[in-house]
Amino acid sequence: MRIAFLIGLSIAWAQDSVRAKAQLRGDFVEVVFEWKGRSGRVPLGANFVLTGQPASALAWQTAEVSKSGRWSASSTSLYRPLYITARLDAPELFRASLNLLATYPPAGEPFSGEWELIGAWRAPLLRFGDTLHLTWSMETGEIVLSPFECVKSQFSYVAPAPLYLCPTFPKLRLVWGGSELRVDSLSDFRPENLSIRWYRNGTLVYEGAVFSPVVEGEYHAEVVHVCGSQAVTDTIIWRAASASILAKSGWRVYPNPTTGALWIEAPRSLHAEIKLQDAAGRCVLSQESFLVEGTAYRMLLPPLPTGLYHLTIYTQDHYLSLPITYAP
Repeated sequence: MRIAFLIGLSIAWAQDSVRAKAQLRGDFVEVVFEWKGRSGRVPLGANFVLTGQPASALAWQTAEVSKSGRWSASSTSLYRPLYITARLDAPELFRASLNLLATYPPAGEPFSGEWELIGAWRAPLLRFGDTLHLTWSMETGEIVLSPFECVKSQFSYVAPAPLYLCPTFPKLRLVWGGSELRVDSLSDFRPENLSIRWYRNGTLVYEGAVFSPVVEGEYHAEVVHVCGSQAVTDTIIWRAASASILAKSGWRVYPNPTTGALWIEAPRSLHAEIKLQDAAGRCVLSQESFLVEGTAYRMLLPPLPTGLYHLTIYTQDHYLSLPITYAP
């Protein structure tokens, strides 16, 4: 009965192709596997094996499945979850395979006849500037169909192109994170591999992952990767609120100039983050407080050199900034 069931499925392996495409996603190498089989035929399982060198450029031991096609438990109960196995075959040669297995008793999803995603694995980069060479292994195509079928030779395997290990940036834009500016679209990059420089009106004013503007102007960031890739973000215009604008919106900050203390009055009760920065953008004082409507909040300033500073108040829905002259 079991044999009749298998025959009734009309299971056969595709006569077309399997291909792998290597690409960089930030500081990760991602290898995407696709296949194209005869429409209506049902694959049960396979072992997609690639060898790669240099092994020292890639953390192949931590490779993980990053994408799954419709032949995986995430999409259908007919298959088990895709999984990765990896090992070192030689000092500079690693072997990694993406494994697909059917559940028992054997059943599966038919091919569409077009190129379709099997899945992908990805691994972090350890070194930049090398060229990664991936080739299909002799073990490729260890196919699990049925006890009486083995049609490994019906496949042709399309090799991935060599991959130069220096990532490029996607389109970068600035986003406002409550009290700071940051660069979006960098989640696939390790922070230690990036240098981010901030510019106001074309002049470098700060270097770091995030930046809090205190002076009016046009701001953008330049992002440089340790391998040499670089990109420039979009530009935003930041305007500080003048004392008159503060007064019209119900805020009061006084005295200005100050000798060591500021009083802050809010138009309504709210939670606020208050920062004082020097002319170079360095934060010299940061406080969080609940401001009560009708009550002035007293902010004591630390001992600072005489000069121009910028007070910025961040609330849930807006921010205000104004210059403060400090003359102790």
